[in-house]
Amino acid sequence: MFDCNLSYIKIVNEEKAGLNSTFNMICQMCGAKFQVKSSKASESKMDINEEVVAGIMSTGAGYTQLNTVLCHTNIPPMSLRRYQSTHDKVCQWWEKTAP
Repeated sequence: MFDCNLSYIKIVNEEKAGLNSTFNMICQMCGAKFQVKSSKASESKMDINEEVVAGIMSTGAGYTQLNTVLCHTNIPPMSLRRYQSTHDKVCQWWEKTAP
């Protein structure tokens, strides 16, 4: 119907949740609205926030060290509130699997 292509796509906004992002977009040709997520959600796998927090915990580091690494890789920092809630979730998983 329309000759839509990527040149007509405009990012309206970005919604952040820790290291996850959802980009809300609109086609300026046909007006279609859609979302693109930076990482795929899965019930059987950890999300990017959980993976990063588990990784930093496994090295014996914590919130400050994580945000230092993120800063040096030009990635916006994770909020302390997000880190703490994710840390608590990872700790619960580790406690369940500990012998």
